[in-house]
Amino acid sequence: MSNNSSRIKTAVLLAILILPAGLVGCPGQGFPSSTDTCPEIGPGIARFINDSGLVAGDGGDYGDPYENVVFVWDAAAGFKIVGPPRSSAVALNEAGQVLIKAIPAETRSGCLVWDAVHGLQDVGTIGGRWSEPIALNDNGLVLGNSVRADWVEHLILWDAINGLRDIGDLSEYGVVSLGAQVSIADMNNSGIIVGTIATVLDRFNTWTSPRAFVWDPQQGLQILDTLGGDGSAANAINNKGQVVGWSYVEDNYTCHAFLWTEDSGMLDLHDLSGGRSWAVDLTDNGKVLGTIEYSDEHGSGSMGFYYDSRRGMQRIRAFGDLSSFYVEAINRHGQVVGQGSIDNGGYDHALLWDPTNGTQDLGPACMEYPAISGALDINASGQVVGWIHSVQNNIDAYVW
Repeated sequence: MSNNSSRIKTAVLLAILILPAGLVGCPGQGFPSSTDTCPEIGPGIARFINDSGLVAGDGGDYGDPYENVVFVWDAAAGFKIVGPPRSSAVALNEAGQVLIKAIPAETRSGCLVWDAVHGLQDVGTIGGRWSEPIALNDNGLVLGNSVRADWVEHLILWDAINGLRDIGDLSEYGVVSLGAQVSIADMNNSGIIVGTIATVLDRFNTWTSPRAFVWDPQQGLQILDTLGGDGSAANAINNKGQVVGWSYVEDNYTCHAFLWTEDSGMLDLHDLSGGRSWAVDLTDNGKVLGTIEYSDEHGSGSMGFYYDSRRGMQRIRAFGDLSSFYVEAINRHGQVVGQGSIDNGGYDHALLWDPTNGTQDLGPACMEYPAISGALDINASGQVVGWIHSVQNNIDAYVW
């Protein structure tokens, strides 16, 4: 369900890349979209697409990357700017709402929500000067951080009906003695939150190992078990309450991907290759996406993995034993998108993978000549969004 954790910092990566001249855009014959083409949306990066085909991302003037704004796009209405200058898209839900992070100002908190009916709405603060968005569910519930007037940071919830609510710093649930460090990862449609917490044990600021937790509005905080080691972290939760992340095993160095359920506890998803693994996302029907480090006769490195209860773990390679595949998102059909290298050592391309057909290269679908591209999200219909680096050294948002 996670729609913001594990995203590659694409803009940072692309800032150091130089492309050869001669690259032009063209209609594509790649993975079919609703129009069987891959239209260029405009300048920027398309980050999210929902099942209705609405796209959200970050765009702006090619000449001034610091003035990026949030945009939305669909095939019917086209491109529309919805966020203020120096803003970025954090999440998009199935109701068409976009969660936006902006620079705090006198007229805004820094945590904004846009939809086609209400326009741009400010979540507000709990007395301090800023709020920061974390997650948005399909019911319009926003999870964020906000500071009070005394600069103490609390978690907040907001929706258009109930407004802003302060849910505290989780210390009220008795898991900390002198303080806590909390990292929030995801929230599902029931408002259940997952993340990682480390607590202070004594006045010398000795911290415990991090532990994955689940916070339920009715039941409070639950610290999850581990796979034998002292530490763990939760990265995503689906609408059935299943949680994925990583946990140390007995040596307290090696981490394995896990799938946790209330009934069955922790399931170790790691294969027998050695190395480490971690899960980053999962679907409502239990398909898990993650990364695994490997070492075999072909060398060592990292690649994506896919897991479901019927097939078990499958490694996601790009093309060839030495190629990489950096996974980004998965849909309920088990289709995975990301970015990876190709056999001939050329530029990284947007890639699509599924358990039956393996890997498909989406990069050439929209470009006559080799170019750098990446895919960041995929919806239930198989529409893919991402970016292509063009001949003018611009970054353009695309739909495949």
